[in-house]
Amino acid sequence: RYFDSGWMLLDPTVAHCQVSTEPLIWRPDMYRAQGEVLLEESRAAGLEHGISIAYHESADVKSMISFARDKPFDEREMTYLLSLA
Repeated sequence: RYFDSGWMLLDPTVAHCQVSTEPLIWRPDMYRAQGEVLLEESRAAGLEHGISIAYHESADVKSMISFARDKPFDEREMTYLLSLA
């Protein structure tokens, strides 16, 4: 559904990880107006809280891993996930 709907073009995690290797902690305000549908779909699927981490092997090869769930991460979990970055 994500790919069929073209949501990667609206997904702020994709945009961020294309240009930065800084971890991105998901926030509702990171979605532009046109990305609101993506935010609502994510919430409906239980993916409201998350962190995305980018890896840039080269200018042409970029990867991203995201950890997402329906409940906020506690401080211990967030510290661990950020250490992976």
